[in-house]
Amino acid sequence: MATVKTILPILYLLLNSSFCSDVNCKDGECKSIKDTTQVFCECHKIYRSPVCIIDYPTLESKINGIIYKPVSDLTTIYFSVKELKDYRQEIVGSARDDIQWTQIFVKYNNVIQKFRNISTLHSQLKNGTITQRHYVSEIRAQFTDGNSSQFNLTDFHHMMIGTGDKHNILNTFRQSLVQDSQRQSGEPVECTKYYSDQIDYFLRYMFALEKEAVLAWSKYLLITGKSENIDFVEKIFKDYISQQWRLFNKNGCGPLKAMDLQNNHCVTLYHSTAQQQVKIKCGGLFKPFPDIVGCSGEQWSALPVCYAEQVNGQVECKSEGGVTVCKASCSPGWGSATHPLPSEYKCSQPPCPSFSPHKCNNCTQNNVCKDHEACTGAFGTCLDTCLIKPCGVNAKCSSSNHDRSCTCVSPWKGDPDKGCRSQDLQWVQTGDVPS
Repeated sequence: MATVKTILPILYLLLNSSFCSDVNCKDGECKSIKDTTQVFCECHKIYRSPVCIIDYPTLESKINGIIYKPVSDLTTIYFSVKELKDYRQEIVGSARDDIQWTQIFVKYNNVIQKFRNISTLHSQLKNGTITQRHYVSEIRAQFTDGNSSQFNLTDFHHMMIGTGDKHNILNTFRQSLVQDSQRQSGEPVECTKYYSDQIDYFLRYMFALEKEAVLAWSKYLLITGKSENIDFVEKIFKDYISQQWRLFNKNGCGPLKAMDLQNNHCVTLYHSTAQQQVKIKCGGLFKPFPDIVGCSGEQWSALPVCYAEQVNGQVECKSEGGVTVCKASCSPGWGSATHPLPSEYKCSQPPCPSFSPHKCNNCTQNNVCKDHEACTGAFGTCLDTCLIKPCGVNAKCSSSNHDRSCTCVSPWKGDPDKGCRSQDLQWVQTGDVPS
């Protein structure tokens, strides 16, 4: 078997080196094989080859294209190919120390660390920090043949998908985000900007790590004259990436949006998952309906809406057949002169606009007013009873039980409602007698 492995590369060189020249050898030198008429390229940067050209850009572009949008009917993983390339620096740099990342890296340390190592070697090769010979030596030390590289790629794939819908690496990360938030502040983290940013970064990092490892191995095959195996590696890689991306998007419910909704950053399918509960939070003085929405069957349990509380009234909302319906009505004794009928609101498409019902600021009954006040009419205002119907002149007004009473101020007498205009005659004794 060893003899066959030795002969095959030689035959390959013999069959493909007849037209060797210093021109097509590029970064190499055309040399003849002793005692034959055959020639070959002695390459300065790689081992012997028909031509000394390694088309790195084409290889990288092809593999980048596989991961940029692995599934045609789903959104891309990255905003752009440039963003994908930028993640290479993130991989080579220090791993993040967030508690969620720590949990993931501890659990899957072996496979992640191996992929980070070869990604670092790949980056060093591109930067010229290490030679191709050193690169080949280091990669070979980790992956001795095609089967072992496939084994590690399969190991990484199993880490990503776990056992399926509920137990994959994204759900593990998502659960750690929620649990950490509950311990830290108790505030809901689901669908906040922090939440979606963390998930976006995590997924893009992991996919970039997987891609860099495959690209590093493909370059190893290219450098060592085994380029015929690259198509097989790419096929496995594309199949795994497609499975992973479909799984992460499988049970999501998509955008969760409403005007004035604060945790409205669940945008893509993978931001949510089946059975996930999201506590709704509205900005300012707005209240949420419902308090909690659930993700099930790839749709949210209700269309959320932020509404303003009804002044002197109440707002009742419910979900009917995927439509959010709200009704604002005035409490007994209150009404609106400009809107005598209850306010109604319907929303059938997200994002739902906010609901600000009219104010019930007109009284219709005395009992809603303060004890010293009374309602001025059918849709009136509460005023001091002494202002509504003042007492007469020289009379004192007092209010109680939504009514007023008038009394004459001593020594005045008369009808206090109309006016106290008379006094009792009094004899006054004087010292002088009139003449």
